[in-house]
Amino acid sequence: MSEDKDKNHIEKLYKYANSPVSSVREIAAEDPDTPAELLIKLAKDEDELVVYDVATNPSTPKDILEDFSINASSFVKLGLLQNEKISDEILQRLKKDKDESIAYAAEEFEKDKQDN
Repeated sequence: MSEDKDKNHIEKLYKYANSPVSSVREIAAEDPDTPAELLIKLAKDEDELVVYDVATNPSTPKDILEDFSINASSFVKLGLLQNEKISDEILQRLKKDKDESIAYAAEEFEKDKQDN
């Protein structure tokens, strides 16, 4: 991307992240170019689909991913398992999750990671 296109893209992400429409905020939440400060904001969004998209985003700061692995809903934890950038510590925590479906999905994620 040229510098002007890159700047324009980031400006659009700020606009999207602040939209009153949750499906527009999702665009910013899932874009790997979204700045960390916006992902931190979107991690607290009222719409769980937006938060899920933050969990899947490889650019989401590690501390947000850590928090999701402890405090998020099962739906958002499943989003973490779509994120190739989660740490082994997060993966191990999810393998011990009280929700059996999360623990199972984490086991499968680990197997897939080992196969690749």
